[in-house]
Amino acid sequence: MLVMQTGFGGRYSLLVHHNSQELKAFGLTEAMLTDQEWQKTARPGELNYNCMTTGPSWFPHFG
Repeated sequence: MLVMQTGFGGRYSLLVHHNSQELKAFGLTEAMLTDQEWQKTARPGELNYNCMTTGPSWFPHFG
């Protein structure tokens, strides 16, 4: 089970409750982990323009 928890800025992140190794084992890529790290301190309404958060590059195993 994965837990999303509110980060310091008020957005939800998987990296508040889990570590990178756990999330890699679950299938998250480095790009996903980078985005989750950003989510820990981002505020609601902010967008991470440095990370693509949708599309086939995120979930290639669902092909």
